Amino acid sequence: MNVLVLGGSRFVGWYIVHSLLRAGHRVSVFNRGRSNTDLPEEVEQLVGDRNTNLAALEGRNWDAVIDVNAYVPRQVRQVVEVLKGRVEHYLLISTISVYADSAEPPISEDSPVIELEDRDTEAVTGETYGGLKVLCERTLAELWGEKHTILRLGLVVGGRDMTFRFPFWVKKALEGGEMIAPGKPVSPVQFVFVRDIADFTVHTLEKHLYGTFNAAREPELWGEVMREIVHQAGTHASLTWVDSTFLLEHGVRPWVDLPIWLPEQPEFLGMLSVSDRKAKLNGMPSSPLSEVVADMTTWARTQPDEAFKEGLSQERIQEILKQWHTLHP
Repeated sequence: MNVLVLGGSRFVGWYIVHSLLRAGHRVSVFNRGRSNTDLPEEVEQLVGDRNTNLAALEGRNWDAVIDVNAYVPRQVRQVVEVLKGRVEHYLLISTISVYADSAEPPISEDSPVIELEDRDTEAVTGETYGGLKVLCERTLAELWGEKHTILRLGLVVGGRDMTFRFPFWVKKALEGGEMIAPGKPVSPVQFVFVRDIADFTVHTLEKHLYGTFNAAREPELWGEVMREIVHQAGTHASLTWVDSTFLLEHGVRPWVDLPIWLPEQPEFLGMLSVSDRKAKLNGMPSSPLSEVVADMTTWARTQPDEAFKEGLSQERIQEILKQWHTLHP
């Protein structure tokens, strides 16, 4: 196949490009050409801006387009206007953040989604992100027709993760010493490996799979994840499990101060119970946990200390651990 990737230079897009190449497909990428231009020579690089300049896409034909970086419906609409009739299959990368708070677990592709009050906004914030992705999905479905695929990604982890959320834990393990482990070892944590997403993206194009899929993975246990991180770090770091109630009482913010951590409370269950059944039945792979952590750890070892800005400082973590040990000697 001859495939166009909108984006392709960062995290998810970068892995998709490499998965396409491994499968023997021809790849063109369209982006501003400003970051991570370390793609293989065989990749055709088209420079432009999806907001202001799509000229490089005009008059061209591809078998499929993979849209990695659409955040507002206008961006989808403009691409459709340029490519419709010259590309067969349109695959849009979306997110599980489209699901409404009213969605009850397990969350499937048919669960309620967010409805924005202001459908004309283009301000992408924490409050509008999911709702805007819903509008992107609907715009594609309305304008493109049935030959489209929507992948709703869960929390994506792996190498090149510039959010540094999961790499936060890898970095702490690489530093060694006593690590804070929030919650309980048996608490669930749900994420999806970026390489599995990339391979499933290629699979959907090759098999002409249309429709919407939760690109997720069955929840893991915090204890197993943390122990695997420590094992692969090889630093003999030690884990101290600290109760969620204690952390909340001491002002530790879920997801922000300790990335990925969510307390064992009902309002967070939906974020930990996205069903991957439909995707799995259609060929979504699920790499072993050891491979997921290895990919993150190998990459994290190459990153400078100043890159890890997420989460609590080591000093604050040690303060919390000291307070915990005072109550639990």
